[in-house]
Amino acid sequence: MNSSGVFLPMCSATLVTPLSILTAKHCALALMSRSPPTDLAFAVGENATEPDRRVGVLNVKFALPNEGGFTGRGSDVAVWRLRDELPGVVPLEIATQSLVSVSPGTRLLTIGYGAASVEESRSGAYAWHRRAGVQTMRAARGRLLEMIYGNPQNCRLDRSVARRHRPCGSPVIAMDCSAYDRTVLLDGYEAWAGGAEGDAQTCQGDSGGPLLIDSDGAMKIVGVTSWSWHSSNQRCDYGTVYAAIGDDVREMTRQLRMDGLADTP
Repeated sequence: MNSSGVFLPMCSATLVTPLSILTAKHCALALMSRSPPTDLAFAVGENATEPDRRVGVLNVKFALPNEGGFTGRGSDVAVWRLRDELPGVVPLEIATQSLVSVSPGTRLLTIGYGAASVEESRSGAYAWHRRAGVQTMRAARGRLLEMIYGNPQNCRLDRSVARRHRPCGSPVIAMDCSAYDRTVLLDGYEAWAGGAEGDAQTCQGDSGGPLLIDSDGAMKIVGVTSWSWHSSNQRCDYGTVYAAIGDDVREMTRQLRMDGLADTP
């Protein structure tokens, strides 16, 4: 929330216990660097800019490790403790199965704003309403750009088109093909999903949101939206890197409780 009282949505999060929300580590770090905790809140409602309810946060825990992976921050998972409960809002359960053990080809459910490109994300043209869509599990290890492009030449061709035709004022591409050999999924902590024909796609603003898996007929959280790679036309159509979750999140909620801040999971 800014000084004028306007709610400014940034990233996504999921209620996992009555007083704990799950999000991406890079989101929490960015928020903490920009705003004091008193200005941060978790919002619930149909429209992210006009939430029905919001509640402040108290403390945050970060998953280990803190280095490596696609974002360079290790496990891209964080848990915030809320100031108050949200009556009527039911927490989502965390799956016992680890994301990195999910078989390629498995159909998963992702939740985001539905923007198809960076331009749509920045303009808010999709109206800040949450949507759900299916993604295909692709891989839990390997070099991401190699899996996307097949070879460095194809990657350089796509990136050169982006540089040559990028319109004035459009976002700067954060990563180019010089990172080809460094974009390695962090073994045990990251997985790649989406980008297959017919798949939904996360985009800018969806970081921290949930990836769900069908577990005995119930949808449970198996991953956290971490990062996506944009094509040359700035469309978010190459799939998403997700952070795996599980026992690390349960341990963080336990630690928050021991600090006298968290509820019982």
